[in-house]
Amino acid sequence: METQNLEKPRETPTGGVQTYMAGLVMVVAGVVLAGVFLQALYFAVFLIGMGMGLIGCGLTFFDLNCRRQLVVRKCLYSVFVFWLLSFFIVEGLIFLAAKTDADIAVNYLIVLGSGTRGDTPSPTLKSRLDSSMMWLGRNPDLKLIVSGGPIKGKPFSEAEVMKRYLVANGVDENKIIVEELSTTTRENIKYTKQLIDRLGTRSQAVAVVTSDFHLFRAKYLARKYYPEVYGIASATPLRSRINNIFREYFAIMKLLILHEFFEI
Repeated sequence: METQNLEKPRETPTGGVQTYMAGLVMVVAGVVLAGVFLQALYFAVFLIGMGMGLIGCGLTFFDLNCRRQLVVRKCLYSVFVFWLLSFFIVEGLIFLAAKTDADIAVNYLIVLGSGTRGDTPSPTLKSRLDSSMMWLGRNPDLKLIVSGGPIKGKPFSEAEVMKRYLVANGVDENKIIVEELSTTTRENIKYTKQLIDRLGTRSQAVAVVTSDFHLFRAKYLARKYYPEVYGIASATPLRSRINNIFREYFAIMKLLILHEFFEI
């Protein structure tokens, strides 16, 4: 009796279809979100990146008999899992650092800039300035250093806008030191250190006043310049909170990869 070799029917790659479709939905959602709501741009970028990763993983299911496809699939999954893991670790660090330190004993508060709307502080910057005024009210001997560079198309700097806001709200002008060259967080810290050095202050313990989501990165950079660093967290306006939290992930990864590993 003649035996027939029956070919095993190929399985339908259901998991691949589901992964691919989930990725496609995330990409479309990210594109729509970026186009409709600009303040959620970094969250949209996160969705698009995650969606593209899922699409890539889903596509590798469609040739189950190819050994090379299995290798590619494993590599893509490994990269995707590593990226997702890095996201949760970094976000965890951001949330753990997003609070005001206890027992702050300093001579200077460094208020970091965060954008303006013409000649007035943005809501995020206003929150930082309000937090600094609260601490100054409790500790009248403190000096405030407002740090923010030139504003495109304007004859004044962000630091000048910050100073005007503080003075208009009752802060003594003599308590305010202006640093108006910096355009990044690293430069905020670096140039304020140069100012304090020129003042010849013996104790260089400082408190950095910035938004809660930004505190981890700000303190990380400040520790490279100051022997003792504290953080004062200001509340982030709800409208921009999600976008800023996702943006901060990319900023921290850039800091760790480009500046720490490659020293760019």
